[in-house]
Amino acid sequence: IWYGERIFDGVFFPTLALLIGLLARWGLKELLPISLVKLAIPILASLVLIRVSVQVLHTAFPSSSLVRRLERTVSWVVWAGLVLWLTGALPLLVGELGQVHWRIGGVDVSLLELIQGLLSAVVVLLLVLWFSAAIEARLLKDVIGSDISARKMAANGLRALLLGVGMLVALSAAGIPMSALSVMGGAIGVGVG
Repeated sequence: IWYGERIFDGVFFPTLALLIGLLARWGLKELLPISLVKLAIPILASLVLIRVSVQVLHTAFPSSSLVRRLERTVSWVVWAGLVLWLTGALPLLVGELGQVHWRIGGVDVSLLELIQGLLSAVVVLLLVLWFSAAIEARLLKDVIGSDISARKMAANGLRALLLGVGMLVALSAAGIPMSALSVMGGAIGVGVG
């Protein structure tokens, strides 16, 4: 994840560039006005966000064809958000999204809250995927013989458990109450039974 196939494919290169930009802005702010560095910081932060999400997806799902499409989608969404922020249209859009409301299950929910919940759910799931991929790599490191299948089963079970817990945390962060999930789980259990 840090280095990728080539040094600029991973997270290390844009993170290092972002840190250098932050140090340059901090170190030179008293000496001269640096407008270009103020513009470069959000661009580099967007690049770090894109590379982290793409590398985590590549590590978690190494042979998936869907990851390439997700990579482009994440890239377009992040760059569009950056353009909206740099032009000053993002605060206006956020204000408008906050005024659109629905009543879901007796709770008044705005479109902004739904989008924030979805983004926090995506971040939590990306972190869980990153963590589970790191644990799986550690479990399968230097394994030979008949021990590999047991470790692969343990790694897959741990990934499923972490994804389940991550999904519960993500749904909770999105504002969905756990009591609604228990009712839905009970209904699914009755339907399966």
